[in-house]
Amino acid sequence: MPVPHSNTHCDEIIFYAEGQFTSRKGVASGSISHHPMGVPHGPHPGSYEKSIGTTRADEVAVMCDLFAPLEVTAAALNVEDAGYQDSFL
Repeated sequence: MPVPHSNTHCDEIIFYAEGQFTSRKGVASGSISHHPMGVPHGPHPGSYEKSIGTTRADEVAVMCDLFAPLEVTAAALNVEDAGYQDSFL
């Protein structure tokens, strides 16, 4: 289970492929999250504690660290989940 962190040297994207995503609420199969360099992110509060004693995860996700910053395109803005940032509260 990941912990809250800020990547100081790269952007990070995560593609949620399939399964039950236990670290974040509001993501489903096919979701993509973008965490720009320096922006704090991580699992929702309580997710880590719920994982204690778990021996198996039923999820597939791919995380990539990108050492050149991503630029948001008009196409990305058209599919953005406007409430995603509120899931960190």
